[in-house]
Amino acid sequence: SAVAPSTSITPPDSEIAKAADIINAGSKVTFLVGHGAVGATDEVLEAARLAGAAIITALRGKQVVPSDVPHHSQQLGLLGSLPSSKQISGCDTLVLLGTNYPYGQFLPATGQARAIQVDLKPEQMGLRYPTELNIWGDVKATLTALIPHLQAKSDLSWQQSVAAGMRDWDDEMKSQAMLTFSDGV
Repeated sequence: SAVAPSTSITPPDSEIAKAADIINAGSKVTFLVGHGAVGATDEVLEAARLAGAAIITALRGKQVVPSDVPHHSQQLGLLGSLPSSKQISGCDTLVLLGTNYPYGQFLPATGQARAIQVDLKPEQMGLRYPTELNIWGDVKATLTALIPHLQAKSDLSWQQSVAAGMRDWDDEMKSQAMLTFSDGV
């Protein structure tokens, strides 16, 4: 039987260094995680921890990031959460990990955020948002190489504000779910 080809493709050290510089310079880093990051959960979470990043998952990337991660605001767009919308409109750095998120109207305004895209499909890079750096590589292998170059942020106010917004959102969704209507309404 045929063996699937390896997707453990790591970019050159010079590209890793550029990515680290962009992420380390950001104070409001957002990771937008898609299906191409499947198998890289630990690396995504560790990179986000170091970068003080908040996380949004594309619909097909939901299984990558556990829903109980406090700074994970779930999905973006028509089926997304208000905290994801606020996160994307406030970020200064956007890291697209294994996603070709198709709804550009929900991404940051052009010029608002420095952007990096990591993907195995080079034809999709920079397609939805103007990226400063496009990295052809496997998300897991790329983050494994990147993590040692990330400077642990001491100011976690961005990540904490997204987590607080998510707690408020969850409370609001629970209270709306508990609404009851009397007969005739």
